[in-house]
Amino acid sequence: MNLQGKYIKSDIKENPLGFELGFTVETVETAYNKALDEGAVAVSPPTKKPWGQTVAYIRSIEGTLIAFGDPVH
Repeated sequence: MNLQGKYIKSDIKENPLGFELGFTVETVETAYNKALDEGAVAVSPPTKKPWGQTVAYIRSIEGTLIAFGDPVH
């Protein structure tokens, strides 16, 4: 309605759009598993990165790419 139909609709059957929503969470594994329980699609399980942060990726039911990461200390 606000964009008068002028947008690219995300679709879980297609590659994700060129951006992600990122959320900082206390426990990445908990957020990741809850998202999967609610119908999200797994992209990348919780993984510890070289800089010490744990990060996981899912796609929401409509296809948006979402990242969960714990706080960087």
